[in-house]
Amino acid sequence: METAKLKKFAQFARRSLIDQVSTKLKLVLAVDSAVRRESAEAVKKLEEQVKANDKEQVIEKVAYIWFNRFCALRFMDMNRYTRIGVVSPAERQFQPEILAEAKMGHIDEDIVQDQARRQKPNIWARV
Repeated sequence: METAKLKKFAQFARRSLIDQVSTKLKLVLAVDSAVRRESAEAVKKLEEQVKANDKEQVIEKVAYIWFNRFCALRFMDMNRYTRIGVVSPAERQFQPEILAEAKMGHIDEDIVQDQARRQKPNIWARV
């Protein structure tokens, strides 16, 4: 089995996730961030993790966790363990199948209740 492409992808994905997690960490730990106001306890725990370990080590750990999650979701999509592609696009599509379905208004009634689907989102709630 040719693994060079897989190895190259894994290295690219790791660097990309590290960059994204690092950016998000800076946003969350900013003095007056929205996350700090909304989830003070979670931010406090995160700051404790950064103090207890190296900041880069925390970033590496989170990136590693997300990489494993995405790989697991892709594995489940490819083996059709999920009814719809969670991270995989449908044939001749570019966005995940679940996102395309949601944009078209196709929502699984067994999972999302009628009341939640009828409720209009409050766009000012997070401002």
